[in-house]
Amino acid sequence: MSSRVAELVESLAAVEYPGRGLALGRDSGGQPFALYWLTGRSPASQERRLSLPSDGQVLVHDTTGSADDPLRHYAAYEVGPGIVTVGNGTHVSDIAAAVRTTRDFPAALAEHDFEPDAPIRTPRIAGVASLRGDAMAVAVGGARSCPASVDESDRVCVSADDVPPGWVLTVNTYRGGAQNVSTDGTPRWLSVADPVGDLPKAVWNALDSRFRVAVTCATLTDDTRLGDVVFTGLHN
Repeated sequence: MSSRVAELVESLAAVEYPGRGLALGRDSGGQPFALYWLTGRSPASQERRLSLPSDGQVLVHDTTGSADDPLRHYAAYEVGPGIVTVGNGTHVSDIAAAVRTTRDFPAALAEHDFEPDAPIRTPRIAGVASLRGDAMAVAVGGARSCPASVDESDRVCVSADDVPPGWVLTVNTYRGGAQNVSTDGTPRWLSVADPVGDLPKAVWNALDSRFRVAVTCATLTDDTRLGDVVFTGLHN
């Protein structure tokens, strides 16, 4: 008897505090998309919104006029020729610049460590996607605190030459409860039940209402640019 495959929205609903996360893949109809979500516990983390100042970036920024915090405010999406990069910090722009020329995501991720927020040591997560003909190539990874030596980083990457319909490669920064945060940063495959047009609201509703901040989902065009971009959030 085969076991049931875990589904993206259900998996998010089962975690009280997933932190920030991303998913790259296709809905059941085969539409490629890039999804990103934010949760936060502190007032500063709650006071964030998403915007699309150009067709090549989605920004996470402050809503109060306070100074930028590089751990909270950054480009979550960077689009370059033939490739899109998504992630949870300023490393997204660095990785995007690197993979535009080398297409070597593991090497680009290796230049980064977990966030300097001890004792939590939040993983830096990122993913890249590229459409090549009918194929959607993806790679997703995390730079995490190493269990054997917590002040050192280890890194894990998972990649595929083509994502089948109804699947995503996804990663969260956290897992478990909000009181005692447990870090994650490990990519995994999940199924997707919702069509891409329903995903932003479905993910928003799945996130704990005490901590959810924003969700964005962008379809990807044949030349790996952002198509329809939808925002859902406290300030969107």
